[in-house]
Amino acid sequence: MLARTGEELLKICEEESISLSEYAIRIEMRDRELSREEVYKKMAKNLKVMKEGATEGREKQVNSLSGLIGGDGYRVQKYLEKGNTLTGDITVKAMAMALSSSEVNASMGRIVACPTAGSCGILPAVILSAGEKLGKSDKELIDALEQQNDQIIVVKDYDNKMLKVNIESHEGDEVKVKLPVKVIKTIIKASGKLPMMSNNMDGINVDELMDVISNSLDSAVIGEIVNITSADGDKVKVLVE
Repeated sequence: MLARTGEELLKICEEESISLSEYAIRIEMRDRELSREEVYKKMAKNLKVMKEGATEGREKQVNSLSGLIGGDGYRVQKYLEKGNTLTGDITVKAMAMALSSSEVNASMGRIVACPTAGSCGILPAVILSAGEKLGKSDKELIDALEQQNDQIIVVKDYDNKMLKVNIESHEGDEVKVKLPVKVIKTIIKASGKLPMMSNNMDGINVDELMDVISNSLDSAVIGEIVNITSADGDKVKVLVE
């Protein structure tokens, strides 16, 4: 049974004596025809990308393509390392992780757009900083991510929501597309990319961009998925509403 509300979700888990993460895993296995091992492998990949994004901007200064933002994750990390934080190490570390992920995103690096690309630092910051503090294993972190997925699973009629793509090239070309999510999924499955995504967009890695969009649709992400501007002025914005 697919839960449509939080109340239904809690009732199902109570009746079947399962955790929220186990419910999410079972739904993934059923709907995507995957084995338990495949579901874990997919989420393990997401966890790896989250760790990388939450780390890169703390180890070195990472700047956006435009140069307008960058380096805050690194600065907060250095403040943490002084050992005299006002709000406590765990809070400051979470802040540094969130900023790092956001800056990696702004630099066209790889992130997990969950719940959206614009807020991609929040979930990794919470999961990773708390996991490190509590000594949690990767398996336990994956379970936590699956549990977070329950909030996405209860989204009603996701495939009928609209995906909007707005593209403005540095040459002045403009493309606007608005199609149901289920149609976009079919196109991506058949061709591997959206026809309006040109490989000639300088400074934008179209393959990585499609990975972000595809993974976001698989995870039923609502809201802004992509909002990037390349150094050459190409602009791409993708959202689901």
